[in-house]
Formats: sequence, C-alpha cells, structure tokens
Amino acid sequence: MFSVAGTMLTVRETKDNLEKIARVLAEYDRPRPTVRLTFQLIEADGTPTVDPAIADVEAVLRKLFRFRGYRLAAEGVVSGVEGSQVSQMLSGPAGQYDLGAEIDRLSGRGDSATVQLGVRLSLYPGSFMTRLGVPLGKTAVLGNLRGERRRSTMILTVRPELISASP
Repeated sequence: MFSVAGTMLTVRETKDNLEKIARVLAEYDRPRPTVRLTFQLIEADGTPTVDPAIADVEAVLRKLFRFRGYRLAAEGVVSGVEGSQVSQMLSGPAGQYDLGAEIDRLSGRGDSATVQLGVRLSLYPGSFMTRLGVPLGKTAVLGNLRGERRRSTMILTVRPELISASP
C-alpha cells in the first residue's frame, strides 16, 4: 500500500506490475548528467593582434560586431546538473563582473543534445540577461555591454560540454 494525494492505494505484486515499477524507478534513479560551462569575457578594444585564446571565435565576432580587435579579458568555468544555479566573479584587466547561470534542462542525445540556459552578466551600472539553448560542444555569443573603461565593449561567450553523469 502507498498514499497518493492522501488516498491509500494498493498495488498487487504481479510480475507485470513489478516490471512496470522497476522501469519507473530506473527512470528516477538514472544518474543526472553534469554540464560544464566555459564562459569567455572578451574585450573589444582595438587590439591589432589576434589573441590565440579566442582565435576560434574571433571570425564570428568580426561578423557580428564592427570592432577592429579583440582580446580575452577573463574566463570562468562552472559546472552543474539540470536545475542548478551557479555564479562566479570574473575579474581581469578590464574589471570585475558578476556572472550567473541557470542550467534549466538538457535535452536530446549525442550530437544533437542542447542545454537550455539562463545567463546574467552584471557590471555597475549595466547588465544583461538572456535565456537560450546551446548545442553541446558549440560556442554561443551571448551579448555585450559597455566595459568599465568606457572606450571598450565586453562580449560574453559560452561553451557547454557534457562531462559526466553524477550519481
């Protein structure tokens, strides 16, 4: 016997019912995947040389924005499971930034898996927030805001990766 919404129910322990119960319990007992989020805070500051740390995204940045040069200002790596919230202070030569992320859901499998995220980046006096889905292993350019040094613009990217299944 067990109770659902205050009502006592009886389940007969037939072979068929036990198999159904085992399938339901196995679904709930599955390990939850852990997602690692790598954030890069990139300063658009007119740097004439290519920063090797961001060479893989610089071509995309040049298509999206009209700045002449980019350099990595700060990087942060956090991890969590579905439903978790993580935060981190990013600091570098361009200032300090408060970064927060919510890992809402992991959907799909293999190469088509996507992480649903909520991301917030704050710097006095500005901030931005966004919600999006990012395929695992792909880098997404999330947005930009004015840097502490008024002549610069800060651009945030994220790359989610599946790192393990937690018990």
